[in-house]
Amino acid sequence: MNCNSCNSPEYHDFSKPSCFFTKTQLTVVKCSDCGLIFLNPRPDKKLGLEYFENAYSNALGFEDISYYRDLDLILRRNKVRFESINKLPAPNRKILDFGAGQGHFVKIAREQNWFAQGIEHSIAGQNSAKQNLGIDLLSSVNELNTSDFGIITLWDVIEHLEDPKQTIIELSQYLHPKGYFIIETSNIDSLDYIVHKKKWSYWHIDHLFYYSKTSINFLFHTMGFRQIINYTIDNTVKKSKSELFKKLIKMLSPKNFYLSLKLRLISYKYKDFDVKSLMTVVFQKNES
Repeated sequence: MNCNSCNSPEYHDFSKPSCFFTKTQLTVVKCSDCGLIFLNPRPDKKLGLEYFENAYSNALGFEDISYYRDLDLILRRNKVRFESINKLPAPNRKILDFGAGQGHFVKIAREQNWFAQGIEHSIAGQNSAKQNLGIDLLSSVNELNTSDFGIITLWDVIEHLEDPKQTIIELSQYLHPKGYFIIETSNIDSLDYIVHKKKWSYWHIDHLFYYSKTSINFLFHTMGFRQIINYTIDNTVKKSKSELFKKLIKMLSPKNFYLSLKLRLISYKYKDFDVKSLMTVVFQKNES
């Protein structure tokens, strides 16, 4: 399997963790050229499809998982997203949510006076959106009746795609020339990953790709996009790891000199890393 970002056939072993939920063994590799981290071989596609069908239909122990069930929490999270989105100088107020889940983001977008449409491949997700929110989600881009969205969002979606690069290329046909892609995904360069490694909660049977800020920028760069630094919507904690280690160092007595020194060295090495796993970045087409 070649790298999805740079098409290189060269890669090396990175890790062999287990899926956080199912405990299925995963084989993770890293592209030797661009550094993209991905599953190879990929788990049976049916496993990922079954997971979301069950999650969205409230089955198999998902009844109490707030990520899918806590309506107030989910809607509040999407309202916070719009605090930053509304500051973007978008060319229009048309927004497309690709991988819309149960339609919560589309609902909030419409309440914020955006023309909003959502695409969701999961039938259970579509049914949930219709029954619980009165939102009709589309099954594919072929059902769209407009092609100049000012913003296209992929919230926790890109890591699930079989071919992220091709999907972004296809979606870009529906993006206004001055529009924005907003991508949220896990950050494998985060402190959360560094601390937990094989026990990281983002290891999953249908998380096929694991990006860092560097590798996701590289992917979009190959397609003619640039990151809009001034308008990055960043849900990660702004504090660096060094600030966390400083708190630990203050708690140490003078007798723990070597431990204190080690913490200081680690603090310096990882000072620029984000603390939490999720990162959200904004991209716009390069100017001609």
